[in-house]
Amino acid sequence: MPTPIGHLLAGTAIAWSASSTPAPGTAGRWLNWRVTILCALLAALPDLDLLYQPIHRTVTHSVTSAAFVFIVASAVTGWVTGRQALRLGLLCGAAWGSHTLLDWLGADFNPPRGIQALWPFSDRWFISDWDLFLRVERRQPLSSATVIANLKAAGREIAVLGPILALLWWRRRSR
Repeated sequence: MPTPIGHLLAGTAIAWSASSTPAPGTAGRWLNWRVTILCALLAALPDLDLLYQPIHRTVTHSVTSAAFVFIVASAVTGWVTGRQALRLGLLCGAAWGSHTLLDWLGADFNPPRGIQALWPFSDRWFISDWDLFLRVERRQPLSSATVIANLKAAGREIAVLGPILALLWWRRRSR
């Protein structure tokens, strides 16, 4: 499963792919950065379930939770601003859902392997077995072996997601 770095990068990519160019003016640029920060954080938040191990990789790692985030974000945005509710809701839901996708593409050797992507409709665990992203080590967090393993995992995430972010950044700047 990816590190928080990989999830933050994925959320940033979601935000940047939806808005190809910063809005004119200082306020428009700040709004784009707020949306970027929001999407990055939403992409990493599902791992807060680590605080309560029995639900880790279940409820918060499902397409149901991404749909819930979409509905709540759309409702709140519509209530607060009255505009762009669907767009921001879709961005928020996609950012949250990117966590599920990245974890599905990650390596996981601990049973049960994978995520319950279809919770509550199915109790099956899903994993792609492509191991695009390396496994994060959580035991003995300050040991040199753990630090090295997690640095390798973060490096792989940057190598995979970095070029996508660079392309999106270039596209935003060239418009």
